Amino acid sequence: MFRLLGQPLPSFLYKRSSQTTFIIFVAVFSLIFINAYKPFNSFEWIPYIRFRGSNAAYFLISTAMVTVGILVLVFSRMLMTAYSRRHRILYWVYVLWIAVETLVMTSIYTLYAVLSNGEPEDYMLLWKNTVINTVLVLSIPYAIYIIYISWREKDRQLRQITEQLENDAAASGNGHVQLCNDKGELQLSIAEKSIVLIESADNYVCVWYLNRDKIKKAMIRNTMKNIVGDLADSNIRRCHRSYSVNLDHVKVMRRDPAGIVIELDIAGVPDIPISKTYSESITRWLMQ
Repeated sequence: MFRLLGQPLPSFLYKRSSQTTFIIFVAVFSLIFINAYKPFNSFEWIPYIRFRGSNAAYFLISTAMVTVGILVLVFSRMLMTAYSRRHRILYWVYVLWIAVETLVMTSIYTLYAVLSNGEPEDYMLLWKNTVINTVLVLSIPYAIYIIYISWREKDRQLRQITEQLENDAAASGNGHVQLCNDKGELQLSIAEKSIVLIESADNYVCVWYLNRDKIKKAMIRNTMKNIVGDLADSNIRRCHRSYSVNLDHVKVMRRDPAGIVIELDIAGVPDIPISKTYSESITRWLMQ
C-alpha cells in the first residue's frame, strides 16, 4: 500500500479532458443525489428557516452550494493540470490533493452555515459534521468516476493491442503469402516458412514448397520479377536470374570454382547458385 503511494499516478486520471469530464460528472451527480435523497437531515441543516419544507428553496440553495463546490474543484484541477506539466503526480500527492479540496469545500460550507443560521452551540461539531457529510457525498461520484475512467483506459489499451495484433496479422497474412498468376488470379496460398525456393521456367515459375515434410512443386504462370515483387516483405530473396530462395532455409553458403552457391536445409533440393548481382545483399542478410 505504502509502496503504491510512491508510484506515479496514471496520466489519464489528470489529463485535461478527463478533468473536464470529471468536474461535470461530480456537479451533475451531486445535484441529483442531494435533491433526490436529501441526505444527512439536510433540510434541518440548510438555512432560511422560513423555507424549510419547500422543495424549490431546497433546490435553489443546494444548487448554490454545489456551484461553490464546483468552483473550488475547477480552481483546484486547473492548479493540478499546471502542476503536472512540471512534476509527476504521485498517488500520495493525488490523495492529498483530494483531501485539501474537500477541506476547502467543508470550510466554506461551515462558514456559510454559521453566517446563515447564527452562532452554533459547538463550532467543532458543526465543522466535523460538515466534513463527514461532504466526504460521504463526494466519495460516491469520485469513486464511480475513477473506476469508470480506469475501466475505459484499460478497454482502450485492450482495443489498441487487439487492433495492433490484427494489423500485424494482416500485414503478414497470418504467416501466409498469396501467389497469383499474371492475370491476378490466386493460384497458391501458403505459409511463408513452407516455401523453399522459386525457380523461373520460361513464362512460368515453379514454387518448391514443403507439405508434410515432403517437397512439392506448383507451377504458376507469371514472371519471377512479379512474384518476387509480391514477396517483398518476406524473407524470400532473389539470388539469381532463375532462382529466389527462402533465406530461412539456408544452411551453408560456400564458394566453388564456379562461384558462390548455397545449400538449403531440405533434402532433395539442389544447391542454388548466387550471381554476382545478388551476392552482396544475400551475404549481408545472412550475416545479420
